[in-house]
Amino acid sequence: MCGIAGYFGKSESEALLRDMTNALAHRGPDGSNLWQDDRVGLGHRRLAIIDLHSGDQPMWDAAKEHVIVFNGEIYNYPELKRELESRGHVFKTSSDTEVIPAVIREWGIEQGLLRLRGMFSFALYNVNTKRLLLARDRVGIKPMYWTQKDGALYFASEEKALLLPGLAERRIDPIGIHDYLTIGHPIAPRTCWADIKFLPPGSWMEIGADGRQRQGVYWQWTPKPDNRVSEEEWLNRLEETLSDSLRCHLLSDVPLGAFLSGGIDSSLVVAMLARHHVKDLDTFNVTFDESGYDESLYASQVAELYHTRHHKIPVSMNTATPETLVRCIQQFDEPFGDPASLPNFLLSQVTTKQVKVVLSGDGGDEILGGYPQHLRLRKIAPLVNLQWADSIAQPLLRAASRSPLRLPHQLAKAWEHAQGSLAERIVKLMTLYSERGLTQTYTDSFREAALAGGPTSNRISPYLLDETLDPLDQMLAVELRIRLQGGYLRKVDVTSSAFGLEIRPPMLDNAMLEFSEALPNRFKIKGSQLKYLAYRLARRYLPAEIVNRPKHGFDFPFDQWSSSPQVQAFLKDLLFAPNARWRAILQPSYVDDYWAVISRQRTDPAISRLVAYGRVYFVTALELWLQKWNPLI
Repeated sequence: MCGIAGYFGKSESEALLRDMTNALAHRGPDGSNLWQDDRVGLGHRRLAIIDLHSGDQPMWDAAKEHVIVFNGEIYNYPELKRELESRGHVFKTSSDTEVIPAVIREWGIEQGLLRLRGMFSFALYNVNTKRLLLARDRVGIKPMYWTQKDGALYFASEEKALLLPGLAERRIDPIGIHDYLTIGHPIAPRTCWADIKFLPPGSWMEIGADGRQRQGVYWQWTPKPDNRVSEEEWLNRLEETLSDSLRCHLLSDVPLGAFLSGGIDSSLVVAMLARHHVKDLDTFNVTFDESGYDESLYASQVAELYHTRHHKIPVSMNTATPETLVRCIQQFDEPFGDPASLPNFLLSQVTTKQVKVVLSGDGGDEILGGYPQHLRLRKIAPLVNLQWADSIAQPLLRAASRSPLRLPHQLAKAWEHAQGSLAERIVKLMTLYSERGLTQTYTDSFREAALAGGPTSNRISPYLLDETLDPLDQMLAVELRIRLQGGYLRKVDVTSSAFGLEIRPPMLDNAMLEFSEALPNRFKIKGSQLKYLAYRLARRYLPAEIVNRPKHGFDFPFDQWSSSPQVQAFLKDLLFAPNARWRAILQPSYVDDYWAVISRQRTDPAISRLVAYGRVYFVTALELWLQKWNPLI
């Protein structure tokens, strides 16, 4: 995990390149270097993980044809290096970085990128052709942002490096803001900044000396179910594939540990690591005072069973002060709507004092079918065929909206989720609130710009599959092609890189992604059992009380914490200030209604506390972003 930045197409000062690179100092505390030539500059902040002594960047290849800055790890670089040497390539270091230009030179852009097993974003400049190549890994574990100014292109691992004076203009993208308020993040290539783009996962962009751009997608998750294989063979394949992925992800020249939340994915990762690959493994877990959120008992049970050196990191109402909340939220350079970013932030802050690299269970739900909405998508299927009756059902739905009971509201929500196109139904299941209701709360001046691109489903549709009509396949495709990197992986990258910690998700290894493509859906969800095959594998390694307990996502008690006098006073002062900048986007009633629920001034059967505190967090993140950067609205 490092920080990269640079420009192409214009002569710039060393001072600017240094400032861009230093804006990413937290990502790479072990060193900094720059390289410049006519109309091109590359900067690198290093977190030294592999080849500690000769892996400095920007790095030249042995032929002096390419210079590269690279963020990530290539786990199969020893095998690639041996194959490339047999083809006549020469290497001067033992770094994985040097393998990348050789791979691109030998097999071309797309075939070369497909051969890289790992997580990466990089910028590769060819001094002979005067071309710059930007690329990201298959699912977007490592970020890449870019902007254009006066005919030149600027890129960086984080937006803050592109927001320096004289670079990207600080003005919002209303469509990106709308998608953020709908599903929690904008949809690549959009960001919440009008002039900054996010390179989509599994894609590349090449810029020539004449400024012309070529773009391509070299990989997207596409189901190819193999129905000839028995369930037992699939189970054995999962164990073998995950074990090999774990082996690859241990490649490191510095101390390494694992996150252990107590959930199935992280527990299985730790169990397999400890049984097959690592002795004396360090494991890390967040603990909460609130019993409904605390999973430390289960994490400790796994740690004791596998004899890990277990580190419990207490996070309480006193730990998460308003100052910590602000620091975490503002580490993201645009609004980010997942409250679980705070415990990730605090966990990373402590973990980095022990190790520089951590393995996690992230991605298991996406590749193996583990989210409740995957099951809901199937449960509403019978209602989809009744869309013709919507006009008949509307009087009943209006009556349900006036009921003081929760059940009529839940039934009405199920009916609403079953209406519309597949893309519209997927968006509804990805959010806790109605997009239609959101648009009605915009200010008149903001509504037209926010809806200029239509509903969020318009940006989701291009990521749907052409090959199948299976709704579960379609939802997994959206999650793996765009939502994973826009939400969960971005949360992990930003909160860990704030403290120079590298997090590796072996569940998202190339081999695991290809396993997911081939695994039939009947082994992802069976009856009401989510992630069916993963649970079967877990029974080979974990106690029954861990395997059989209900699914519990990694979250934190923002509901209770926001009710503490200290946090509630902070939120009230922030959100209800007469000059609060969110008021240019949303009508006051939007915040008033949710605040009334979260502060227990009233109850509303149509608004759960989960929805209320989630909405308050969304507006809090929006307001803090607007205050920090002061963008034009």
